[in-house]
Amino acid sequence: MPHLGGPTTQSGILFQNSVASLFLGDLLDTAASGSQQVVAVRVEAPALVDDTVVSYADSHLVYIQAKESLRVAFSRAGARGTDEESEDDLEEQEAQAPRAGAARSPRKTPWEKLWLDFEAQFLSAGFGRGRDRLMLFCGSLSESVRDLKALCEWAKSSKSTDEWRRELPKKQKSLIEDKIRPLLKPERRAWPELRELLGHVDVEVWPLNFIERYMAPRRMPPCSQAPEVLFDLLVTKAGRNARERQEFQAQPLRDYLASEPYKIEFKASPSLQQVLEAVSNCNSVLQNQRVTIGQHGPHVERAVAVDIVSQLCCGWLTANDADEDENATAIQNQDEDAAQEMLALLHETAGLGKTVVMHEVLAELQRRHVPTLAIKADIQLRSLSVHNSISQCLELPDSVERVAQRLAGLRPDCGAVILIDQVDALSLSLARDQQALDKVLDLVLHLRAIPNVRVLLSCRTFDLNTDPALKRLPRQVEFALARFSPEEVEAALQAIGVASASLGDRVGGCTIPPRRPGLEAWLPLPGRGWGRLVQFPAPASTCEPAGIGRRGRRGGCRAVSAGDAEPARTPGRCRAIHGAVPRPQAQVEPVAGPVAFSG
Repeated sequence: MPHLGGPTTQSGILFQNSVASLFLGDLLDTAASGSQQVVAVRVEAPALVDDTVVSYADSHLVYIQAKESLRVAFSRAGARGTDEESEDDLEEQEAQAPRAGAARSPRKTPWEKLWLDFEAQFLSAGFGRGRDRLMLFCGSLSESVRDLKALCEWAKSSKSTDEWRRELPKKQKSLIEDKIRPLLKPERRAWPELRELLGHVDVEVWPLNFIERYMAPRRMPPCSQAPEVLFDLLVTKAGRNARERQEFQAQPLRDYLASEPYKIEFKASPSLQQVLEAVSNCNSVLQNQRVTIGQHGPHVERAVAVDIVSQLCCGWLTANDADEDENATAIQNQDEDAAQEMLALLHETAGLGKTVVMHEVLAELQRRHVPTLAIKADIQLRSLSVHNSISQCLELPDSVERVAQRLAGLRPDCGAVILIDQVDALSLSLARDQQALDKVLDLVLHLRAIPNVRVLLSCRTFDLNTDPALKRLPRQVEFALARFSPEEVEAALQAIGVASASLGDRVGGCTIPPRRPGLEAWLPLPGRGWGRLVQFPAPASTCEPAGIGRRGRRGGCRAVSAGDAEPARTPGRCRAIHGAVPRPQAQVEPVAGPVAFSG
């Protein structure tokens, strides 16, 4: 926390210039278009909301006010006092007032000035209602700022003033009535006018270290220098031009950075078509994952996949029918704030079909036209090391963060989902190099910082609870797999030609090892531990294997018909008796206990 006086002022200026530099990075980026393309940035603009004004290609403007810290405090001449009034704020304002001999007029607090400026800018002749936006960037989070962010979002998305007012929580109503309404003009204090004003306000809470670590690498365009270097140069340039209130435009800024001593060369951003083709190729690995029982057996759908998609699409408008876009439905949730930066985890013991569920989630997201990037860590990130990046392993034309950002901007009513399957393949228990896992987890933190991007990871429960890096993951939403019900097992057995009645009452649930579908499944036997159901695509016979190992090796057979009382000891003996080594359709063999499969 900087000290009052000079350090506080310098820290606030640095924060303001850092926010402006993010939009300067957007200005230099050639990949954006339409409503996302920045055409001009002006720092300390001649406007009522004057910190930064950003102009876009579709002619809409964003008026930005950046405050490193913001307290809901009123001056002694303010409309009302509050319980959050800070004596330090008032003392600082009085210290900045003229010294003895001059009349002291009460200075307005930053909170008061913010709303006076927002209202004046909103009522000005040049402000385009329904088009332009007022934006507040805060460098620290307080309860009032969090409530302000929520009520502004609800004012924007609510259908009517009555709905907005009726659904407001008590604390947010108090914030409006006690701390915002008294600062506005009397004719602008009615609820419809309040909703109209607040519906044009966006609030973001981005601390300075968050901007430098997570936002800057994503917002800086590809160039010959590291993103951190380019960001620092833009912060310095923003501070210099602020004194003259000059407007930044793309080509002059590029020429300045390409000159001595910087010599920065900007790389051409890949086209949207190139990005979508690379994403499709990346998704094909998970799409082509075999999810059937046997080579041509049935696929048993898991209900948890639909629940996961509903959580991931919370608050988005998604098409429930791929052929009828008019059947789009908004999926709502009680806690949409948490969903905006959701990190969901699918975890269970090995061999229960997490990859199969991830395959179903990908298929359902694509059916709803949700932009999705799917990564299978155990296959696609196998070569990840300090010498290459994740985007190189995935053969993407840009960084994963920038690809995710472009996917999130494809639809105005929807965001993007990133699926990462089998993160445990990079953990300490299965991999020798911890750096690969560190890179992936750092990527997850960067992805969470992108608006409208949500992440789903699948991982073994063992690694999630034992690996030091995975244990630090924030567990916002968790999903676990349930075992197959007896009805699901019976339907699957009937589909492959096995009569469940022949197994008696021993089938109580089933898990199918993804790495060896069609070979065997594991059945919990009530009161008898676990049994192994061995499946073969060959026709039924009257001969059973005497023993089938985990690798599928046969050790002979034993006869089960009335005429064959003596078991055959070897495959050769079996062939001599029956003419060939027969294979049954199904057999349940008790085993010692639950078996954990890797994968």
